[in-house]
Amino acid sequence: MEQGIALNLVVMMFVMMITLVILTITYFAMRRIIFQEIMRQVQTVRKVMTILECPICRYSLVREFKQGDYVGKLCDEYCPRDNNRLIITSIIKE
Repeated sequence: MEQGIALNLVVMMFVMMITLVILTITYFAMRRIIFQEIMRQVQTVRKVMTILECPICRYSLVREFKQGDYVGKLCDEYCPRDNNRLIITSIIKE
């Protein structure tokens, strides 16, 4: 009779250990999935765009931000209408 109770106790402890292992694996898997989702959202941050404008004819061009861009900078890009250099008028997030 005592051996039956001891056997039941061993089986119950084994089942509890298996359950603990499964819960631990599930916890870390969910944690990894959540972390990946957060990283995906961080990577889909909106792009920074630069708006260039011709000071003469007001032609405008939108391009991705380049390091060193600032409002009022005279750029190396030229207006296709009158061949004047374009000026950065705005820097925005798309």
